[in-house]
Amino acid sequence: MTMHYLNEVVENNNFSGTNVDPLVDLLLFDQLGILLFSNDAVLNIFSEKLNMSDWSLQPSLNPSNGILDNAAQNYMIRFPVPGMEDNYIFYHWGNNGIIGISHLLENNRHLSVGGGLTLKDVVEVSLPDAPRKASTELVWTAGIFYDVEGSLLASLILSGTKRYRMLLNVYPGVISAGTFSPGLFAAMSKNNDLIVGISLSFFPLGLLSKL
Repeated sequence: MTMHYLNEVVENNNFSGTNVDPLVDLLLFDQLGILLFSNDAVLNIFSEKLNMSDWSLQPSLNPSNGILDNAAQNYMIRFPVPGMEDNYIFYHWGNNGIIGISHLLENNRHLSVGGGLTLKDVVEVSLPDAPRKASTELVWTAGIFYDVEGSLLASLILSGTKRYRMLLNVYPGVISAGTFSPGLFAAMSKNNDLIVGISLSFFPLGLLSKL
């Protein structure tokens, strides 16, 4: 709950007053999630039937300005398509919603491709002197994902967001030099600014730099 609370603090930013979003998350949705996933039958459905996996990004710190970037908690579920051998429906969600087809390759590896919607901006919809309410403006997004047994190895996400139109993540274990195997990521803004970063499996944060 400390993690949930701090997450809402960060999302709330410097707003002061009654804010509907963190109240509903902390008092309703978080509690329902805890109750739901305390049930063994539910856990079995998500782990065995839906093959749920954590496909989060690689959080990285920019030493020049202290900004935490490439941070998002994402998940994936995947289930078979009747009559389509070696093909699955997959859904990727977190800071976006991408649905598509996942194809089984050799050695239990999968290549997944899909499209959907992602957040472009948060829009204030509250009335004056009323509790704060916000909605979202959504834009297109598309992604390609490569994993082995549900463990994400690489992803490329394109979108029409105001921040990054391209985001590439290559996770530790793909590129190696002896025992050294870093994770890498690169992002390109709508203004063609390029940001690159590196992460290490034994360190909680990666480092990034703008080129």
